[in-house]
Amino acid sequence: MKTLFSCLFFLSSQRAVADAKFIKPILESNDALFASLLGDDQKLVATSASQLLVKINATKDKKLNSISTSLKKITDKNSKKDNLDLYSKFMEGFLPLAKEHGLGNEYLVYYCPMVKKYWLQNNKLFKKTQNVFAQEMLECGGKV
Repeated sequence: MKTLFSCLFFLSSQRAVADAKFIKPILESNDALFASLLGDDQKLVATSASQLLVKINATKDKKLNSISTSLKKITDKNSKKDNLDLYSKFMEGFLPLAKEHGLGNEYLVYYCPMVKKYWLQNNKLFKKTQNVFAQEMLECGGKV
């Protein structure tokens, strides 16, 4: 029984390590997109979205690829509002998948009741709430 428990623990810890390697590059690229969305340079936003798409495509994960459709529509020709709406659609599909793979201590999900939107925030990069969807009230929202 002790051996069985040890084997199961080892397998689950290996799964956690594999998930962390799988999701970490995507989370880091999302950090860059998130940071660019806080600014006004839509060219940087489009570049960051493209880089995130490259990381997602590299995984060959069908679920991730299916939710990345809205990222493909983020362009420098769009308004900031349009790009934020597309990012929000991406977040709706991405958050459950990201949680499934494990976010670790670094990332938390936030929600703003004023705009009714969720986002993923790296709490090592951003110490305070950074409501990317309602930047006129940047600290509105909280951890879920």
